[in-house]
Amino acid sequence: NYLIMPSGNLQIANATQDDEGPYKCAAYNPVTQEVKTSTSADRLRIRRSTSEAARIIYPPASRSIMVTKGQRLVLECVASGIPTPQVKWAKDGQDLRSHNNTRFLLSNLLIDAVGEADSGTYICRADNGIESGGSATVLYDVQVF
Repeated sequence: NYLIMPSGNLQIANATQDDEGPYKCAAYNPVTQEVKTSTSADRLRIRRSTSEAARIIYPPASRSIMVTKGQRLVLECVASGIPTPQVKWAKDGQDLRSHNNTRFLLSNLLIDAVGEADSGTYICRADNGIESGGSATVLYDVQVF
């Protein structure tokens, strides 16, 4: 249930009390074969709540991305809330669940080899049914060249 994203973020799916504790970031340099570990640790605490509105915790704001044709593209969307939000993706207003060129890894969108047709506006929407403020969105503007 642990996933390290291209951004370097650690994503934990369905975190439980067993996941609580300190986490440190480490980077490996394949040229020098050195591993550098951060000096400080972030502590994960799991809190119990009956309900919490959906919110997108990463990315913190909408972004524009330029990507070279043929590259792999990962659009991250990490949502939080109680109950767990359902994450849906759309491109230029069209639902991406049935789009041939895309795959999903947890709540993240993957395109293995982008083409010009993949340019556009992508929206990640998280919703958990909480009546006031139960949905959140983040927008990616993707340009393929």
